[in-house]
Amino acid sequence: MVKVDTIIITQKEEIRDTLILQEIDTIRIIKEGIRIDLRRFYDTIEVDIECPADTIRIQKEIRVPQVIYEEKSFKKKHLIILIMSIILYTFTLIKLLK
Repeated sequence: MVKVDTIIITQKEEIRDTLILQEIDTIRIIKEGIRIDLRRFYDTIEVDIECPADTIRIQKEIRVPQVIYEEKSFKKKHLIILIMSIILYTFTLIKLLK
């Protein structure tokens, strides 16, 4: 049995927004890998959200047929073809040299 891995990587996303209020304050929330920064500076609120890239792994099991190796043997027909080839090559060589 063979295991196949697939990796899917998503890109990080950032969202920025502004809200107007009074006073100075900073809040950072980190939950499940998502980071949210809320910064209040007098009449402005900055919202900075960062979602880091995710990696998703998918594993599948695939059945592969069993491979059986067998040893090759030099059969009689191969020997006959080899001898005939040598004889024809020799005759051709003799004809060319005359």
